[in-house]
Amino acid sequence: MSWSSMEKVLYGIVKTCAVLVTLWVVILTFMQVIFRFILHISVPWTEEVARAFYIWIVFIGVVLVERDDSQIRTTLLLEALPVRIHLGLEIVIRVLQIGFNLILFYGSILALSSETGFLSSLPHISLKLFYIPMLIGIPCEMIYQAVHLKHAKTVIYRKREVGQV
Repeated sequence: MSWSSMEKVLYGIVKTCAVLVTLWVVILTFMQVIFRFILHISVPWTEEVARAFYIWIVFIGVVLVERDDSQIRTTLLLEALPVRIHLGLEIVIRVLQIGFNLILFYGSILALSSETGFLSSLPHISLKLFYIPMLIGIPCEMIYQAVHLKHAKTVIYRKREVGQV
């Protein structure tokens, strides 16, 4: 199986997960509003589960953003530098991103292996729920960062040739 076909499958799975989790956040938030302001019933678990799903959205969504290299960044200074310096800094930035993600991934493994508490309103659901998306999203993000690192030189030269930089 080629990288292109594996990447399409990975992207499809991650995108589907992101859509489903976002849908659940919308449903839970809507339920919370209905229960609290229309029925005057306090349902605290909806807020906590929505917060957990929001963390899922962040760590699953970062994979989609990294795939397209579409994160928000200020590049005015980088683009004003000579190409070689720009390329060198781009490589340093990508390596630092991968290093940070390795540390974050290791920390999430430690957090999952340690004893943690439970959600206050749902005592049978562990706080480990908050760390699972890191185990899914961070490795995928590092794969895309490595791909961008591999193609950094080509992308920078191509952007400069067409005048995007």
